[in-house]
Amino acid sequence: MAVLILQATPATCIIGKMGASTSYEITTHMVPPRQITATTMPVIAAQVLTFGRHVAQMCPRRSFMVLVRPARGQRKPRGFDAAMRTEELNCVSWLHVTLAHPVPHADGPSVVSWGGRFTPFCLDGHDPVWPGDGPAFL
Repeated sequence: MAVLILQATPATCIIGKMGASTSYEITTHMVPPRQITATTMPVIAAQVLTFGRHVAQMCPRRSFMVLVRPARGQRKPRGFDAAMRTEELNCVSWLHVTLAHPVPHADGPSVVSWGGRFTPFCLDGHDPVWPGDGPAFL
């Protein structure tokens, strides 16, 4: 069994013409870090979701990443690095991603942020629409 530390760090992602860049405040913790024990990637992913929901409840509508690292003296479980690369651990589920240069549309405003399961959808010049708050057709 691996002992891992989960910590929530404020972060945002901007997609520009040259690619995506994520900026985060590594020294700022939104809530106290949590220690978990897990052996498989699905168990870690489920615990990251639980922790992320807790952080989102404590700091509503904030953009953040969940950082997962082994505790001092511990080894990473098998497949950990591959799961991190393919985003299987849900670490960026609460990360707000915005387009630096939204493409204008002939029918209306352009999309600034597509949103996700826990992040808002936003049109240029409009307030963000949060999951569960907006009309069902969004």
